[in-house]
Amino acid sequence: MGGFNGTISRLQLIDRLAVRVISSSSKSFLLSYIALVAPRFFNLCVQYSRKKNLKVKDVFKIAKHICRSELSRDQLPWFSAMLIGCSVATSEIISLICTRFGVLPKIRKLWLYFSLSAIGALVLRWHQRQQKCSQNRTQDTIDSTMYATSSALDHILNHSSIAPLASSMILRDTVMFSASAVVIMYSWFYYPDRLPKSYNTWITKFADMDPRLLEALRLVKAKKFIYGKDTGYADLLSERCEEYGLPRTMGDPAKVRQVPCIVIHENIAENCEIHALLRFERAFRSAMLIYIPLNLALVIKRRSVRSIIKSVRAAIRSSCFLASFTALTWYGVCLTRSRLGPFFFPEAELITFDDTTGPLIGSVLSGLSILIEKANRRGELALFVFPRALRATIPKQLSDSHKKLEPIIFGFSYSILYLSIIDSKSISKPRGLLSKAIKTVV
Repeated sequence: MGGFNGTISRLQLIDRLAVRVISSSSKSFLLSYIALVAPRFFNLCVQYSRKKNLKVKDVFKIAKHICRSELSRDQLPWFSAMLIGCSVATSEIISLICTRFGVLPKIRKLWLYFSLSAIGALVLRWHQRQQKCSQNRTQDTIDSTMYATSSALDHILNHSSIAPLASSMILRDTVMFSASAVVIMYSWFYYPDRLPKSYNTWITKFADMDPRLLEALRLVKAKKFIYGKDTGYADLLSERCEEYGLPRTMGDPAKVRQVPCIVIHENIAENCEIHALLRFERAFRSAMLIYIPLNLALVIKRRSVRSIIKSVRAAIRSSCFLASFTALTWYGVCLTRSRLGPFFFPEAELITFDDTTGPLIGSVLSGLSILIEKANRRGELALFVFPRALRATIPKQLSDSHKKLEPIIFGFSYSILYLSIIDSKSISKPRGLLSKAIKTVV
């Protein structure tokens, strides 16, 4: 749309603008809706295949509820549609005005930046009010803000004039993922309410850790599970020992100097290294059941043997990454409490290594699993976990001042991403989930 000339009437310009806005906002609504509904339908299908008492009638009833619940005005589809629609309309109108009156490119870009920042802030604020009216939490808005902020910061660093920041993207992605993994896994161990419920469930599923063991670790940190003392939690791990064919006394903190690692291993193997390998094998099989169908579905239309082989290789690599992440978390806990801790600190109380130190070392080691993935995949994973790590560091209940600050942060971050994406002269585009979504619909 070049400008107001004699060949194109104002009505035609308005029609084109309306079509562009409606098209972009509709695609944004649909994409967000699918992103919310698809995982819930997948879980429903899994439940139906596992629970024989779940009738088809009940499945359709649940599916109907899922479809309707995500259409509410306080949900993501309406927010994204409103955001993209307003952004497209604003950028097109400003571009027309600037072209008509010959506004300098720098002034035009500055005008667009502040206008889109205001649009982002106002739409997010509207979304917050919609959630407040429906007595919902502002969890979704905070997640959106974290995604936008992460991608914007990454894009700024990629274009930084400081050489080390701009040139070491691979190293930065590795460090970003590892640091994020520490925060996320430490939160999972001790502060699970800081993580999104779905993400927390996903980690628990792949970690395959008995909830009683997790509770014991949290009680150790809270000074309620103490070796050599009866604090009323003798049955917590004693019952676990009985289930796995071990003496009940092994899990009684009052009767042991330290709960043996074989109790943590579920009597699978006494050796910590063998147990870690078995955990790797178990997690690898679970991951392959997810990655193989998913990767093949993406290349099935090509009908090329080479594409299928490449897809299978990528699935194996990603499965190895997830399996290593799980195994290293388990091994880090055992390594600290049975190997490194007693060796370097022989005089320290053994409970010290179960109190924070073991899970922390496990969290650190889990981050090293990113080295298995290719360089471009590391960036995707780093920008996937970094927003969640940021979210875990923010208090669950935000103060009024923080809630007012959030739209401003989102607005500025969003405008950076949007302008970089629509800028045809920009060689390097922003990375991250939100950036990909904007590219798809704009």
